[in-house]
Amino acid sequence: MNDIHPIRLRRKQNILSLDQLADATGLSAGLLSYIENGKRVCSKTTVLAVAKALGITVETLRPEVNKWEAERPKMEPMVASKSEAI
Repeated sequence: MNDIHPIRLRRKQNILSLDQLADATGLSAGLLSYIENGKRVCSKTTVLAVAKALGITVETLRPEVNKWEAERPKMEPMVASKSEAI
């Protein structure tokens, strides 16, 4: 079991800060942090935005995220847009 969330791993590989990825996706840094720390599940909309910002396909990222989340306890979904984020 890999303890590093695939989004964090790919973000670090692309040498992006959390704020830079948030700006590139239109998502809040707080939401991305919750997801990377396993406190919230990653919606389809979020995976699409992150994949696009990282220059990879959803077909590449989604299975990685699904596998990582399946290995953890159930989490609550969280909204994806800055305007709807907590």
